[in-house]
Amino acid sequence: MLKKTYADPEKITSSLICQIAGLPKPSADLDSLRGFWAKLEQYVRGIERNKPNSDHCTWTLGPGKLILTSSSSQIDQVKLLVGIDHYFDFIHSPQANGVNLIESSLGYLVAGKLRSNDTPISAHSVTVMRLAVDEPSKAALEIPLEMSDSKFAEDPIQQLWTLESVGIVDQDMSPEDKFVLEEFKNSINMVEGRYEVSLPWKVDKKQLPTNLALSRKRLNSTIHKLKQTNKYLEIYDQIIKEQLSLGFIETVPEEDQNRTNVHYLPHLPVIKDSTTTPIRIVFDASAQMDKQAPSLNDCLYSGPSLTSHLTDLLLKFRLDPFAVSADISKAFLRSTLQHHFETYPTSPEVSFLMTKFYVDNLIGSLPTTVSLYSLYKVAKEVLSDAGMPLREWISNDPTFNEMVKQEGDGTTEGSDLVKVLGLHWNYKTDHLSIKPLTFEEAPLTKRLLLKNLSKVFDPLGLFAPIIVRAKVLMQKIWKLSKRWDDVLPPELQEEW
Repeated sequence: MLKKTYADPEKITSSLICQIAGLPKPSADLDSLRGFWAKLEQYVRGIERNKPNSDHCTWTLGPGKLILTSSSSQIDQVKLLVGIDHYFDFIHSPQANGVNLIESSLGYLVAGKLRSNDTPISAHSVTVMRLAVDEPSKAALEIPLEMSDSKFAEDPIQQLWTLESVGIVDQDMSPEDKFVLEEFKNSINMVEGRYEVSLPWKVDKKQLPTNLALSRKRLNSTIHKLKQTNKYLEIYDQIIKEQLSLGFIETVPEEDQNRTNVHYLPHLPVIKDSTTTPIRIVFDASAQMDKQAPSLNDCLYSGPSLTSHLTDLLLKFRLDPFAVSADISKAFLRSTLQHHFETYPTSPEVSFLMTKFYVDNLIGSLPTTVSLYSLYKVAKEVLSDAGMPLREWISNDPTFNEMVKQEGDGTTEGSDLVKVLGLHWNYKTDHLSIKPLTFEEAPLTKRLLLKNLSKVFDPLGLFAPIIVRAKVLMQKIWKLSKRWDDVLPPELQEEW
């Protein structure tokens, strides 16, 4: 057995597996694979015979390894753990349509990830295991790959399971995305102390229509709704004036309003549960004059997603003792932010900033108070240089909170609870929780059940053992082919 413990999955290779088991590396032909499996089976059975009595052994986690401790035998160590997602990286077998064919006494087993148009199915990775008994040949194993992202997207219940794959689904960048990102980066310029970028126009884009009439209609509708609460109308007006003074938007001159080559962006309010920003203005780039006319989004490349994984950030937020959160106060694009960081010399603080942003939220944790204060000092300087000052600083360190409050950068929330990527964080007790849920008591229908389930936001899966029962109930209802507003049978209402 090897003396060194390999904990890094990237170091797991077929040569390492063979070295641990004392086996020669097999070739791709079936005869070699059969011999390899037979020898590997003997090796595993030998481990099984010599394992300690399970009634007298315990597992403990040591630095970089798992340790099996037995009261009746000598201490042994687990030398290697291999996840199923890496299984076919070192076990070679014939393939058909990108999936692996494993010969067994009952026929070929088909295993692997289904792909559509050479693109992994995002957020709903599908692993198949199919048994072909009649004809164990490659010809009988043509796997139809009709599944597509659009097909999944049309299924509303799919949204219930999306978070199950957060952080574990491959995010491959297509050649088009790489091209768009490169062109986008090349267009970044610093103009009068702030960044400007070009829109990623499609080469074969359609002509955008003049949509002044649509924009006026949408504006009048928005004003009518906001007038019902004067408080929100005043805040909305203040935001518009602030964006105008900062140069984010501009007034259209009277003489330009009759031009035929001008496209406008309708806007609408999004009401938020926040004491600092109760309203956020959203510009609707998907607005269409009619079904045949293109929107602005139709004429632009969407480009790759540059947003960090929620799961990654939340786990790293709990990694070190001193947690910290802050917000960028002004609008920005992720690519310009990354570009800005790259103009600074490499340092622990800059590296932290490059990897700990989710849209406009900075979230992470640090090992010492010294590193926490150093991050605040560097981040304040770096982000101010880009015209994107950080605000709403908050930490689980009371001394730090008092210091940023005196600097005018502390949180203005009046509660001990602050929002961190959709979760509630009590920074005084350093506890994370989900938002308290209230469900409607109306007669239970498929629509109402789906609405209630959609209220649960739990990216870390902390409440999965509870939520999964409700998701299974939703699957049962789906099989009954009930219409959206049909009242569900009493036994299903009781189960809910």
